[in-house]
Amino acid sequence: MLYITDQFNHVNQFFLLLDTAIADIRFASPIRMRTVKEFAAIMELHPNYLNTLLKRHTGQNVSSHIRNRLLEVSKHLLLETNWYVQDISYCVGFSDQPNFNLFFKKNVGYTPSEFRRLKQ
Repeated sequence: MLYITDQFNHVNQFFLLLDTAIADIRFASPIRMRTVKEFAAIMELHPNYLNTLLKRHTGQNVSSHIRNRLLEVSKHLLLETNWYVQDISYCVGFSDQPNFNLFFKKNVGYTPSEFRRLKQ
């Protein structure tokens, strides 16, 4: 039983770390999203083990959770601020807007500008 509790503790720790990485997003302090390897190192776990745990308990791997959280924050900023898409791109950790546009369109089906226009 302790083994299952440890697994849930690791899953919860990952989500706390993920939320902390994104919690204080501001234009003056863009986030730098960690990789699977970096999250695992902080948690003193092997990246493959962390991926396995998350897949087992949530149905998604670490990269999927990171991607989904970035999309959630991006959508929120697009709808709740009047920031330029370029500024949002910078704040969520993209070095340039074209890469952010590709990431967003691939995962949402619309460019950030289209998403903003359609949802407002």
